[in-house]
Amino acid sequence: MFLRGLFEKIQAEPQIAKRADYKSAADMYMEKNMTPADREQVTELMQSWYDTATAGAAAARKLSPKALRGVRRKPAIHRRRQEGRLIDKVGYDDDAMQAALDQAEAAPNPCRWPNTSTPRKRCASSAGAITSL
Repeated sequence: MFLRGLFEKIQAEPQIAKRADYKSAADMYMEKNMTPADREQVTELMQSWYDTATAGAAAARKLSPKALRGVRRKPAIHRRRQEGRLIDKVGYDDDAMQAALDQAEAAPNPCRWPNTSTPRKRCASSAGAITSL
């Protein structure tokens, strides 16, 4: 959001000194649109987040990031997603809910020491059905 146009309409002049191209805090008040320097740094930030997420997802699926990006670019047909190892199963919301509940019930109680009934200190646990997401 850039406020320069608003300030012009109300005949206000922001009194801010900009220090350098890549110091963009003042741009919100001084510009009507994103500057090339600000666009460059936002693009780099978003690319870094994307690359990190892609690398993490690829590692979790034992794929290369390049292979993951290739599967992602194909049309979103679940069969192709399974073949590309992006998804394990296809189902409905209630199937996913039941799988999560089954997995939670099979997990050990985090508030008990392994192989003992002695409770751990400072531990929280909950049980029961998930009623909403």
